[in-house]
Amino acid sequence: MATLNVDINALPYKLTYNCVAGDTLPLLIQLTINGSAVNLTADTLTLGGSGPNGATLTGRTITPSAASTGMFDGGLTSAETGAWGNGEARYQVECTFPEGDANFAAGAVKTLLDVTVNITTDTA
Repeated sequence: MATLNVDINALPYKLTYNCVAGDTLPLLIQLTINGSAVNLTADTLTLGGSGPNGATLTGRTITPSAASTGMFDGGLTSAETGAWGNGEARYQVECTFPEGDANFAAGAVKTLLDVTVNITTDTA
C-alpha cells in the first residue's frame, strides 16, 4: 500500500474505505507540514472509534513506524474489523503534541484522521 501524505494544515483528513470483517486495513501515513515531515518522536498517537454493532475501541496507542519522519500506520487490525461486524464503522486518530513541540510550542491535541469504514461479511 502506498503511503498517504497528510498535511497538518488540512486536518482532520477524511477517508472512506471498504473492508471485509476480519481483514487488516493498513493505512500508512506520513504527517507533514508545508511539505516537510513532522517529527512524532515525543508525540502520543491514539486511535478510537465505534462500529455498527456498538463495539467501541477507545484509546489504542499507535507506535509510529518511523517517528522522526512522521510515519505511522493509522489503520485497523483484523481483530478490530472482526469485532465491529457488518455496517459502517467510524474512527479517528488523534495526536497529542507536548508543550515545547516544534510546531505547537504551547502543546496541542489534533485529530489527524477521520475514517469511515464500510465493513462486509467475510464469506470465505
